[in-house]
Amino acid sequence: MSKIIHLSILYLLLFYSCSTGDQEIETVDATFETEFVNVNYDSLTMDELLNELSEAAITFDEFKFKTFRENWIGYPPANDSLIAATELKLNVQFPEDYKAFIKITNGFPAVNGTEPSFLPIQKVDYTLQLEPSVVESFGNDPNLDKAESTQYKKSIIIGGVGEEQHFLLIPPSNENEKWEYWFFAYWAAGEIKYESLKDYFISSLHLMREDGESGF
Repeated sequence: MSKIIHLSILYLLLFYSCSTGDQEIETVDATFETEFVNVNYDSLTMDELLNELSEAAITFDEFKFKTFRENWIGYPPANDSLIAATELKLNVQFPEDYKAFIKITNGFPAVNGTEPSFLPIQKVDYTLQLEPSVVESFGNDPNLDKAESTQYKKSIIIGGVGEEQHFLLIPPSNENEKWEYWFFAYWAAGEIKYESLKDYFISSLHLMREDGESGF
């Protein structure tokens, strides 16, 4: 499932409570996808992107955020020793973009009701350890093929523990493979894959901007 579909699902869920006409929903959704394609945040650094997300979340004001500085909902950064300790515990080398993220903010709150909150790195672990019942459920999901089911069972959960949506890192099986980035939710079929963690945050920012401009 693509990130466009992810955003469309999320937007429809938010819009559904404000509309009773299927035709109206389809029209708004089509406009949303067009605007998503036309707006580009790719040039932003991870730091700039998280600052934009913070400002959008505060402006949208779905939650009351505890801010550590003006217009910033993140947390103090993790240091290299904390990252190394978690890598040693899990016997992995985290992808560079995740380490860049955690060095900016050690965890991150959910920016709206359809996105997960991100754990501080010292609490990150294999999904099987933190959410065993969810692994049992999603690991046998008929929407996943056998390879995806295996990947889910070896995933590391970095966001959404105890929530309705999760964000997972899938470790590579060999040196020729790359880390994978999966979004899972109880209300969506199967996994939604992203090219990178930054790619996911870009999709979240688009959704937040669209919500703010639409007044939902």
